[in-house]
Amino acid sequence: EGRPDIGLPFWQACWKRLRPNENVAPFPRKCFIHVEGVEQVNPVLEVGKGGEESKFNLHEADLTEGIVKALDTMKVFSACTVRVITPYSAQKAKIEERLKHFVTCPVKPFKELSVNSVFETQGGEADFVVLSTVR
Repeated sequence: EGRPDIGLPFWQACWKRLRPNENVAPFPRKCFIHVEGVEQVNPVLEVGKGGEESKFNLHEADLTEGIVKALDTMKVFSACTVRVITPYSAQKAKIEERLKHFVTCPVKPFKELSVNSVFETQGGEADFVVLSTVR
């Protein structure tokens, strides 16, 4: 069925951030995108990678990749930090797999791009935060 569309609300939010002085409604501090996906269970992960029975949602991982690609396409966020947060180690692995080309490319699209568990993120800050809840 292809990759999910990130939706008009996200684009509107980005546009308002880029053009805050235009005659539009104020930039929303948050944007929620509903994802129709299927929660799956990864029965065995490597030791040290979160233990057993971690959950993931491939559709949501695809959407997360789409959001990061959209930010990259706009080419104005290169000085920004982007952090993807998820409570499940299996979802973290799926998202890292999809975003690895951003980390390995010679020209970095963002000041920093990281994928972290909720625990790893404690006390951290970022200009853009993408929360992947899986469920």
